[in-house]
Amino acid sequence: MNGWRWWWLLAGGVVLAGHGVAAAQLFGGWAGLCDERPVLSGRHALHQYHAVLGAARLWQAGQNVCYDPSFEAGYPKTPVFDEGCRLAEVWYWLAGGEYAAGVWKWGLWGLMG
Repeated sequence: MNGWRWWWLLAGGVVLAGHGVAAAQLFGGWAGLCDERPVLSGRHALHQYHAVLGAARLWQAGQNVCYDPSFEAGYPKTPVFDEGCRLAEVWYWLAGGEYAAGVWKWGLWGLMG
């Protein structure tokens, strides 16, 4: 019976590794995960912009609420404003609160892989 357990663990590991490789191909392979090209598909660019704002503020002041004067008359960026950027804020905060496209791509890969 113990032999079956090891076989299933090995098969599961192979499936997970294959899925990780397939997910990496969505970014252009391992080299695509490591370069600084941003993810531009769908609303990722907007979420990434708001995540960088929130992470920088979180890194500097310990809160992710800030004011962004870059768009029209400016607007307050709050956690409720763009809920799709919350996970990216965590990744950018772990990277020091600065923009790094590779950080978000590795985070997405970790969620898919």
